[in-house]
Amino acid sequence: MHNGVLLSVQTYSCLPYGSIAYHLTVTLSSIANPLSCFLAIFLPVYSVGAVAGLAVCGTCWAAYILATALLIPNPPFVGTTLGACLVVIAWVMVCGLVAFIKACIAAILRRQGGQTALYRCGVVTQIGSAIGAVTIFLLLRYTDLFQSYSPCT
Repeated sequence: MHNGVLLSVQTYSCLPYGSIAYHLTVTLSSIANPLSCFLAIFLPVYSVGAVAGLAVCGTCWAAYILATALLIPNPPFVGTTLGACLVVIAWVMVCGLVAFIKACIAAILRRQGGQTALYRCGVVTQIGSAIGAVTIFLLLRYTDLFQSYSPCT
């Protein structure tokens, strides 16, 4: 979902909150990804329940991001510092959680299923990203669900 869908709507969800919020989102979420992977090396989570709980948390933040993208030109708390902070936090949390969850899933699969399980996980992940990317492209191109934001209007 992150690679195929969320990154495609990043400008839709961030720009109504201003260029500073957009810049912080792009910069900090790019930092969150490798930091989370690095953290997963030293603090791996092997519990499937804990990984599922983290996934639910990430899904909630991702839902907020999609809501901000779909509700343009008036997403939640637009024009406030709270809104800008929330969208930046949401993006950083999603990017960090997705990276951490992927690393933990890889650790679990490596322990339980070996290389075959990791290979299959990689294949399924790429198929999911492709399906998400094609779906969001079609939604962006051929529907009016996402409106462009113009700060000058």
